Amino acid sequence: MSDLEGDYFQKPWYQQIALALLVVVGMGPKSDDKPKNDPPRPMRVLVLGLGRCGTTCQTFLVFPSPAWAFFFAVFPSPNESELTGSDWKALREALKILGYQPYDSADRFVAGHDPLWAHALRAKFYAHGRKWDRADFDQVTAGYDAILDTPCAFFVEDLVAAYPDALVILNTRPVDSWLRSMRSTILAVHVWPSWRLLQYTDPKCTGSWYPSRRLEWEIFCNHDYGEPCREAFLKHYDHVRKVVPKDRLLEYELGSGWDSLCGFLGKEVPKGEFPRVNDQDGFMIRQRWLWWYGLALSGVNGVKLGVPVAVLWAAWMWYKK
Repeated sequence: MSDLEGDYFQKPWYQQIALALLVVVGMGPKSDDKPKNDPPRPMRVLVLGLGRCGTTCQTFLVFPSPAWAFFFAVFPSPNESELTGSDWKALREALKILGYQPYDSADRFVAGHDPLWAHALRAKFYAHGRKWDRADFDQVTAGYDAILDTPCAFFVEDLVAAYPDALVILNTRPVDSWLRSMRSTILAVHVWPSWRLLQYTDPKCTGSWYPSRRLEWEIFCNHDYGEPCREAFLKHYDHVRKVVPKDRLLEYELGSGWDSLCGFLGKEVPKGEFPRVNDQDGFMIRQRWLWWYGLALSGVNGVKLGVPVAVLWAAWMWYKK
């Protein structure tokens, strides 16, 4: 087994199949805080550090409470909180507490924006198409006033120029710690070979987000998750420091708490502890459910294709008689 694959945190097979049946009948991924018909907001914060530096809470697998109550009543699990994602929070949740509406990977996934960002990446890095300007960024971030996570973090000059009044947070952590975290979470999921098949059998879900993620890592380190990935991390952070004026930039290290963040943003320090970061176990479990969701949708697509074929075959056999 590849050293990137790690522990998949597998649940009993009957729990996995039951969840797949639930999500395929309309209880699939949704955002717990997606703005609905919100008026446009001025962009106020750009978080341009990389993932696994305390950016996101990974809440895109949030299900209606009755569904979960039914599921865990029949198939009890000791780790329900890990699946709902409600306990794994970070800089995204901190910004929400301070009154911002952040736009991160969960929102892009739910809104179906991943293919749009893939087009933007090809235009920027491969000169395929027109590069994005402020109007393009405004279109996908309407209703939000803070941006986090990749691939947005790859558009450093573009976002800084498009939003000259926005403050920039460079969330960071020691590079070796970051690489270890990546290799046991995001990169471990990325190398699952079945995604390459699921993107075709499940074009609506897996086919929407997986090609974009693969493109991101092709651009970042050409899928080499050793020393080139480490060097790309250092290069990215040096690039942000060179591009962003110092009076607009806060370097925020994972675990720094409220004081420096609130001082930079001009906000009062809220009561209570800083939100906890996204843990490895919860992340991997949610990715496993996402895989099952793609597999379930693939099965539905197979049935949709198979039924007409079977009807045509039966009609042909009857005609031949």
